[in-house]
Amino acid sequence: MLKKINLNENYHNEDFDLGHRGYVRSFNGPERLFLAEDINRVFDTSYPAYGSTDYWDGKQYRTIFFYDEDTVRSLAKSSGNESLLPALGIVEGTQVNLPDLVTVENGKAMTTSLKVAEVFGKRHDAVLRDIRNLVGKGVHNFVETPYVHPQNGQEYRMYLMDRDGFSLLVMGFTGDKALDWKLKYIEAFNKMEKALLDQRNNPALPQSYSEALRALADEAEARQALAAENKVLAPKAEYHVGATKDGEEYYLREVARSFGTTHIQLSRFLVSKGVFRTRRFASKSQVCGYKNRNVPKERYVDGGYFTWEVDINGYINKVNYTITQKGVHFIAELLYADGLIDEIPAWANLHEEAA
Repeated sequence: MLKKINLNENYHNEDFDLGHRGYVRSFNGPERLFLAEDINRVFDTSYPAYGSTDYWDGKQYRTIFFYDEDTVRSLAKSSGNESLLPALGIVEGTQVNLPDLVTVENGKAMTTSLKVAEVFGKRHDAVLRDIRNLVGKGVHNFVETPYVHPQNGQEYRMYLMDRDGFSLLVMGFTGDKALDWKLKYIEAFNKMEKALLDQRNNPALPQSYSEALRALADEAEARQALAAENKVLAPKAEYHVGATKDGEEYYLREVARSFGTTHIQLSRFLVSKGVFRTRRFASKSQVCGYKNRNVPKERYVDGGYFTWEVDINGYINKVNYTITQKGVHFIAELLYADGLIDEIPAWANLHEEAA
């Protein structure tokens, strides 16, 4: 007997483009479902459906049939179409090894939105949407970063996340397979964090005279490289917002340069921290008629970290803004917390603290 499916119970539609084979419509919710007619067309197969639902098409009730993920996997194997499973977001558990789930980034155990999408069988854009929703709510456990697609060589965006970010992201993922991957991830994080702790507590010692000489040479080379880097960066260090102009407010480009980065990189960092949000503004200079700008969220303007520019007529322009000294200190704290700067420079402190 067919299982009756109620698509109104927390299901959302996902379409998978298989090129000349067409689209496969699916629904992701308490269980992953695929439209049987699409699977039969793509795999050139026919098999009893797993479940069905009735819907009103405007004239009459119709019945549509579904396959669950296990049935699709079986049909793919029996028809020689296993290579199409990844395109449908179906990943075999044996394809991902435990060490591949978690990597080390800046001395911390991290995973990526790409890996989460892969092992949980979700579209990457759907995972990005969930992460951005969390970032918009003030969750700071995600860092947006670019990656290059190995097939087309184009640059796309993904997120790095720590254990806490991962836990918040997958909290709503349901099903037996989701639980299995959550447990595997917990195990992977535990092992990686233990390895990092052991490495910090027990640094490797040279086991021979030649290894000791190599270690000394490496240390000397590292000191020379650091000295050369400091010599290059020294002129940049002399530039900071306190030396740019008199007053308490600065432009993003000035602040970014003071921290040795670009205004674009700093803007993206503040978006990842939930301080900025991306807004769409009308623009006659753009063919599409608009452009996106990263601007401060209202609560950070109200908190005194940023100030909207006001024109001569008293109109508040919510496209252009300046950063107060309080905002500079706040940004420095965020950069320091993420290990992007070694210390909070004196010029970034609030004046009463620096006095």
